[in-house]
Amino acid sequence: MRMFGRIAHVLSLYAIFESPLADCGQKRSNLQLGLDPVLRKRFCYEVFASPMNAAVPNGFFLSKFPHVERHFGSLGKFPQGLLRIPPESQIFMNPPWTPTYMNESYGFDFLEAAKRVFKVRFVCPIVNSEWRKNIAENYTASSVWVKRFWDNSAQEFRETVNPVLFWEYENEKDDSSEEPDTPRSDVSSPK
Repeated sequence: MRMFGRIAHVLSLYAIFESPLADCGQKRSNLQLGLDPVLRKRFCYEVFASPMNAAVPNGFFLSKFPHVERHFGSLGKFPQGLLRIPPESQIFMNPPWTPTYMNESYGFDFLEAAKRVFKVRFVCPIVNSEWRKNIAENYTASSVWVKRFWDNSAQEFRETVNPVLFWEYENEKDDSSEEPDTPRSDVSSPK
């Protein structure tokens, strides 16, 4: 019974993002849209996910509401939860497409620091913003276009409305090496 209460709690928290005015008959936000789950299963950790859309094999992710989602695999919030992810792990970032999250996630300082610690992969919408120059100068040449996202709520693909890039870390090491599949236990969860 306790698990049903936790599920209801998570669903009620995400319900605040639904809009009765959304177009195309969609009342749900794009918050649960993600890259193809088959592709995401190649990654070790998702930096922005929820229990409804996380697709990594080990089940660990960073989320919006870790106080409740920890029961489903959340390691904490961005950016504090990054401390619980082992160095050299593959991380995938698809932050909410809001100015606050995108400015923090796609800024030069954060991406450079993350690339020094992790094998970073991310998707990025092409919109006018302060971080766009960083993406244009440092990432677009080695990116591919994403034409659709997986809608986990509807269990189907949806075409993208805006141009979106997918970027993978440049200095790929031998991916056959064993990736850490559990979070660091030497770092406590942020309170």
